[in-house]
Amino acid sequence: VPKPPSLQNIFKELHADLGIAPPPHGNLEDWARAGVLLLNSCLTVRDGQAAAHTGKRWEQSTDAAIDQLNQHRQHHVVMLWGRKAQEKGAKIDRQRHLVLASAHPSPLAAHNGFFGSAPFSKANDYLVRNGLAPVDWDINQQPQPTGQNNPQPDMLLMVATTLIFARFQNQFAVCQFTNCLGRLDAVPTPLPSSSNP
Repeated sequence: VPKPPSLQNIFKELHADLGIAPPPHGNLEDWARAGVLLLNSCLTVRDGQAAAHTGKRWEQSTDAAIDQLNQHRQHHVVMLWGRKAQEKGAKIDRQRHLVLASAHPSPLAAHNGFFGSAPFSKANDYLVRNGLAPVDWDINQQPQPTGQNNPQPDMLLMVATTLIFARFQNQFAVCQFTNCLGRLDAVPTPLPSSSNP
């Protein structure tokens, strides 16, 4: 999987924060298998047309997913990377969850507060303090082929522009909102139906 510039910057910060070398690939399936949810506000996009599917009801589904995590779980770590993510995650209960907000990891914004924010170690510190297992953020091993005795998420979503990570069994979550994978136990609202691609 090619690494988009924002993901390259995420890997740079992971290296600076935890000393984990940037992987040679952009495959985040191991994070998804660990229960990390990466969720964009819109779950589809036309190639080369950012936000092309804004307003096609994806936002209602992703808002519902965030509401479910916020109301029915505890001790999530929510990473809000960028202004849009912070607006999307404004309702998250800071008494029940750890919220880590910073600039977006895109090349245009990463130097305005994403680099040096140490979100990965802060997330793991919080989890350990609350009696939960830390996340193994190292994805340098060769990605495992799917279907070989690996626990699979209930739903895996390819997403494209805004993110939320959540770890269900170990009560972990993260919100950012750009280019990733996701997992949901259930989305209580209907998914968008549209005749437009």
